[in-house]
Amino acid sequence: MKKCCIFSCKGLGDGLINLVLGYNLFLNDYKVTLYHDNHLDDLQSWFSYITILPFPVDGLASQIYEENDLVFIAYDKSNPFLMALIQDGKTTCPSKTYVLNPSVTTKIGSQPYYGDTKFNPGIPMVENMVNFCSHILKLNKVTIFNGFSPPSLLQNRRYINRLIIHPTSANENRNWPLDRYVTLATLLQSNGFEPVLVMTDKEIQQLKNDTKALSYVKTFSNLDELASFVFESGYMIGNDSGIGHLASMLGLPSITICRNPRVFDLWRPGWQKNIGIYPSKKIPNISGFRIRDQLWKRLIGPKKVLKRFLDLKTTC
Repeated sequence: MKKCCIFSCKGLGDGLINLVLGYNLFLNDYKVTLYHDNHLDDLQSWFSYITILPFPVDGLASQIYEENDLVFIAYDKSNPFLMALIQDGKTTCPSKTYVLNPSVTTKIGSQPYYGDTKFNPGIPMVENMVNFCSHILKLNKVTIFNGFSPPSLLQNRRYINRLIIHPTSANENRNWPLDRYVTLATLLQSNGFEPVLVMTDKEIQQLKNDTKALSYVKTFSNLDELASFVFESGYMIGNDSGIGHLASMLGLPSITICRNPRVFDLWRPGWQKNIGIYPSKKIPNISGFRIRDQLWKRLIGPKKVLKRFLDLKTTC
């Protein structure tokens, strides 16, 4: 059997999107290993067809190219291991090395290794992965599904009025203000929904001793526990973050609050219906005067998000 491996960026969303690539390779008779350095292996039981591992130690990296027919590597300038792996592959065996480097740049094609994948910034990454598998790798069997299989006792969207809210992300610049999420949760509760703010123990400290806000919060010990809870929930609202991709993968319609449409077009959750909320394109955002990017958090109010959510609910 042919073998391949995928090295993902550490984001949860990156890992789940790369599993689309992994599942398509599996369907085409590859034995696949996905390397992800941020606890994606907590979900190993959801993905029985693939082996999910943390990054190998540096001393074993040289074996990667010897042991695999294809190697896929996320481009991440902040990660010396990935950059060294790319350099090794492109120098010693370029025909088996593919660099995954999606970008929202308006100068499409200018980013490093664009030709490896030809990702289109105008469509979601899950669709880009499907196109890559079909048009570049020329796999015979192609699907947007990433092969997850939930535990048998779970029921999808069992608690239809339970609404996952993820008010944080790995990048503070992506985050709509936390106090607005708390206000949104109160509005949702008054409309008959059960809002749940998904946060880590460290993130909860931002709420200080706000009893009302804390009443909405739930924490989880690992990704498996979180995925099970999300799978049985009804909808999701949050920033551009991995939990949005997790919810979409698990069948939840969702809303993504973000600063601009270009980021949304490429990085929105792409498995289920998703609505993006961002400032109007009529607000100036020219180079040197990024008014829209600077003010986007203030330009989106909780009532607007509630209205868009109620619109989404009527169609799902």
